[in-house]
Amino acid sequence: MSRPRRPKSASVKRPATPSDYVHVTTESQLAALVDRLAEHDSLGFDTEFVSEHTYRSQLCLIQVAAAGELAV
Repeated sequence: MSRPRRPKSASVKRPATPSDYVHVTTESQLAALVDRLAEHDSLGFDTEFVSEHTYRSQLCLIQVAAAGELAV
């Protein structure tokens, strides 16, 4: 009986640097980002919420990364 293999990690062509990101603030920037992301097989995302003094949390930030591109 063989041991199960660990899955391979996703490869990154070029890691993003702290200053290498797109700050999306308009609908046209968002549309362009969605078009670029659609070309990739996988992506990663992170969300941040604020829920202080309320029962319902509020989405305040979305970060998306694919193939070395990072957008906030």
